[in-house]
Amino acid sequence: MARERLRFGIRLLFTAATVAWFFSSVRMEEMIDGLSHVRWPVLAAALLIHAVWIVPAALRWKRITQICGYRLPFWTSLRYCFIGYFFSTFLPTGNGGDVVRGLMASKDLKLPLGGLYGTILVERIIGLWISLVLVLATGIAFFEHIAIPRPVLISAAVLFGTTLAAGGLIISRSFRGLIRRMLQAASLRRFHSGAQDAVHAFDACRKDFGGMALAGFLTLFSQFIQIASAYVLSLAIPDFRASFGVFFAVIPLTFISVLLPSIGGYGVREAGTVIFFGWFGVPGGPAAMFGILRLLFLWYIALAGGILYVLGRREKTGLREQDASGRESRPG
Repeated sequence: MARERLRFGIRLLFTAATVAWFFSSVRMEEMIDGLSHVRWPVLAAALLIHAVWIVPAALRWKRITQICGYRLPFWTSLRYCFIGYFFSTFLPTGNGGDVVRGLMASKDLKLPLGGLYGTILVERIIGLWISLVLVLATGIAFFEHIAIPRPVLISAAVLFGTTLAAGGLIISRSFRGLIRRMLQAASLRRFHSGAQDAVHAFDACRKDFGGMALAGFLTLFSQFIQIASAYVLSLAIPDFRASFGVFFAVIPLTFISVLLPSIGGYGVREAGTVIFFGWFGVPGGPAAMFGILRLLFLWYIALAGGILYVLGRREKTGLREQDASGRESRPG
């Protein structure tokens, strides 16, 4: 309990610090004046584009679960992804949505929880690798023109190599054998079963190269939609001038920055927007305006997931009430 409180305190402190830095680094009057001159039709187009990114994400989870032998229909996957995004956005952990959608899918579809968490972990690893590849590729393209991203490029290369080596270790036969021996020695039956299901998920994904290539493509497509939406959003903001290629570095960098300790990524994501765009000559005011508007985009998608969650709860409550009334009406 004390350790959890310490972790939450660190996340809260880091979030407060980044939020304070964000609002102290820009002039609020300038940002408010800029918001009054936003091109609203262009902003609406950016929002519509942004709303599409979750579709390939749902297809990716459906594909990975299919590789592992679990049946997860597309519309069910899409619904759980929306709901998971709602909880990830508004829970203090930032990744609580992954826990929620795994629990819901396991309970509603009678699928092994450990295996589903294994598929979600595979999703996260693929997403991190794709983000790092985009940052590396864009960093190399701008290497001779922008001096500041060079240490970031080196850090991204080190992180990519480290995660790649870790992934190779995880899928190696000797490591899996070690994990199985450790699980056999475990005394907790439910933990043993869940961990075995997760290992099975990793094994199945390792053997299906074509399926994982498709999952990687869907991840890239999902990120490209968010990059395109971000670029269109920038066109709606006065005095925001950045080439389309810049967004292939900045948007994935904001994805990676959320891994830092924070409350739902708040503050870190917005401060990162100002810092990363600043490397490419975008003034702080327009960059901060971009961060605020993009945060509203995230809330828009998250609230859609919240509505789906509430409707689902009401439907289940209604079914339970009908079942209870049916039982009472039967003769004893």
